[in-house]
Amino acid sequence: MVRLYFIIILSLCVYISLHSRWFRYLKQKWRDGNLGSQKEKLTMFDVRRLLIKGEKDLAVRVYCDLFKTSTEEASMAVDEIERSIQPKDFEF
Repeated sequence: MVRLYFIIILSLCVYISLHSRWFRYLKQKWRDGNLGSQKEKLTMFDVRRLLIKGEKDLAVRVYCDLFKTSTEEASMAVDEIERSIQPKDFEF
């Protein structure tokens, strides 16, 4: 009888742990490929930061990876971003 209670309690603990929020979070990370990966996600801020530093080629590559575009499209978009970053001369 004690063995039966032990098996029931153990099964219940396994069931609860497999359906917990923490386990679902780890399972989702595993599916997304983010588990154990220290690689940061790139953003448009990274593209702007690279342009400000003067690394236009790297900014184009980051833009390509970010939006899955061709090099030509990314180059045109990065040129537009670069023009928007540069200070404009204002006349008073």
